[in-house]
Amino acid sequence: MSPNKSADELAIRQVVADWIQFTVEERVDELMDLMTDDMLFLTTKFPPMTKAGFEKGTREMVGKARIVPQAEIKEVQVEGDFGWLWQELTVNVVMDGKEPVVMKGRTMGIYRRCEDGKWRLMRDANMMP
Repeated sequence: MSPNKSADELAIRQVVADWIQFTVEERVDELMDLMTDDMLFLTTKFPPMTKAGFEKGTREMVGKARIVPQAEIKEVQVEGDFGWLWQELTVNVVMDGKEPVVMKGRTMGIYRRCEDGKWRLMRDANMMP
């Protein structure tokens, strides 16, 4: 641990680590708790997706696909109750009887410290194809 990383930066990094773990382990309820209720996912190909839309899609994939994300966080900044990071993300998706799909790209996330003190993702700009 670098001595110049604040507790808030470390907490945001932990959200990313928890996201990866909960995704791999298909722990959907815990994954949903890592997001604010007004969460929006912004992608290059689709209209913005809400937290409810993400949850629906995630639950539909449980047991059908193995999803293994890997993140290389490049930068984390915190200002008050808001933080942001960008990362290089690789997502491996394996479905029975199909060739694995590997998606790679950059994402930028905006995080908010909520009333309970937890950091949660509130916006995700995803530039993966």
